[in-house]
Amino acid sequence: MRLNPQIIVINICFCIILVVLIGCYQNLAPVEIGKGSIYSSKTKVPKPTKKPSITQMHERNVADTQNILKFKNVLKSIKKRASNNRNIVKVNKGDTVYKIARRYQVSVRSIIKENSLKTPFKLYVGQLLKLPNEKFHIVKEGDTLYSLTRSYEINLNALVRMNNIPPPYQLHVGDRLRIPTVLARISRSHQIKQSKVVQTQRKPEKSVIKVVPTRTGRTFLWAARGPIISDFGSKAGGLHNDGINLALATGTPVRASENGLVVYSGNELPGYGNLLLIRHTGGWISAYAHNQSLTVERGDLVSRGDIVAYAGSTGNVSSPQLHFELRLNGKPVNPITYLAQQE
Repeated sequence: MRLNPQIIVINICFCIILVVLIGCYQNLAPVEIGKGSIYSSKTKVPKPTKKPSITQMHERNVADTQNILKFKNVLKSIKKRASNNRNIVKVNKGDTVYKIARRYQVSVRSIIKENSLKTPFKLYVGQLLKLPNEKFHIVKEGDTLYSLTRSYEINLNALVRMNNIPPPYQLHVGDRLRIPTVLARISRSHQIKQSKVVQTQRKPEKSVIKVVPTRTGRTFLWAARGPIISDFGSKAGGLHNDGINLALATGTPVRASENGLVVYSGNELPGYGNLLLIRHTGGWISAYAHNQSLTVERGDLVSRGDIVAYAGSTGNVSSPQLHFELRLNGKPVNPITYLAQQE
C-alpha cells in the first residue's frame, strides 16, 4: 500500500507543532499574599466619598462669598493707602516749608495746617509731610472771582490771598488758580446771611477815577518812622515777608508814600487787618496793613505825605505796627531799596 506524500508531510508538521506546545507549557506560579502585593492584608481600601448635602454646599458658597468680599476690601484699602501716599512727600536737605510749597504749588499756610507744624516751622531731613488736597481752575471767558467763589463755595478773600492776586483783582483767560479743598466751606445759609449784612452795612462805592496822578520823584516816602521788626525776604520755617514791618505806637499817623489812587480800603483780606492799597504810575502799588483806622476810601486821590491811616494792631499781629509793601507790576520788591534816605 502506497502512502500519499502530502498526508505524510501534514502529519509530520502536526507532530512538530504538538511537541513545541508541550515544551512551552508551564504551571502558573502561586500568588503569595504578603509584601509587595497590592492586596496586602495591611492595605486599606479607600471608602467611596459621600456626596455633600445641600446644606454643606450652601455653607461652602457663603464662605467663598465672604472670602471674596474680604479680598475686595483688602484691595480697596491697599488702593486707598496708595492714593494717600501720593500726598506724602519726604523732606530733603535744604528744604523749607516755603520751598516745598513752591515745588508742589500749594500754599505755605495749608502745609502748616495740614501737618500741625509749630513755630519756627523747622523741618528735618527724612521727615514726611502731608500735602493738602488741592485742585486747580483754568480761568475761562466770563469767569470772575465772585462766580468762582459761588461755584466752589469758598471764601473770596481766601481765594485772592491763596493765588496772590494783586488789586484790582482782575482775572485773565488761561490763568491757573489754586482752589484748596482744605479751606473752610461757606454754607449757603451763611453766604445769604453774610450778603444781607454787607448790603445793609456797606456804603455805596465811589466811581473809581482811572487817571493816576504822576509821581513826584524816583523814590518813595517812608510811611512812618520806627524800628524795623521784620525785614523783607525769607524767614525761619520757610515763610516769606513781602514787605517790612515797623514797630509803631498805636495811633501813629501813616502817610502815603507817593501820589496815587486808592484802589482798596477795607479789612476783607484775612491777616492784614485794616488794609490800604494805593496805585502809583509806572506799575507801582504800595500797601499799608494792620492799621487801627483808615482815613481814605477807594477812589480817593492822595498826595505824597497825606495821612491815610493810623497805626494799630489789627489782623494777625499782637503788637501795634505797620506792614508796608511796594509792588512793581504785581511782584513784591524790597522797599528799603526804593525808599528815600531822608525826608
